[in-house]
Amino acid sequence: MKKCSWCGREYPDDVSTCVVDQQSLVSVASPAPEQASGSGKAEIDEPATVQSFLVLFARYVLAMVVSYFVSYAVFFGGLYFLMWAGMVGFVLLLIASGFSGVFVGALCLPQSGRRFGSVVMLVFGLAYYIYFRDKLSENRE
Repeated sequence: MKKCSWCGREYPDDVSTCVVDQQSLVSVASPAPEQASGSGKAEIDEPATVQSFLVLFARYVLAMVVSYFVSYAVFFGGLYFLMWAGMVGFVLLLIASGFSGVFVGALCLPQSGRRFGSVVMLVFGLAYYIYFRDKLSENRE
């Protein structure tokens, strides 16, 4: 039996990393026979479950913050170099800044949650873009 060194979740001996937080597992001794033959109900470690959720939530928030700053850094850095390219360069810059932000933000997430996290960051990025575009069109009128 192995146990996660961070959240305390237990795994079989053939697993090497925690699926929740990607931390290494530590070998623990098997429970004594009198403990193993208890009531037969699986015990849920509530503090470890809450702690795992909070760690995962914090990683998602961190991923979005990192994605936001990387996108802006790429955008404003690219404006300086791509001003000569006209509208095509501007569209390419928007695409590059969005995808680089999502890619770097996804690296903050556990490997098992990167696909879902990328989709969430992409949806938030598109919503932010639509909001920003609408605000610009209101200011022009």
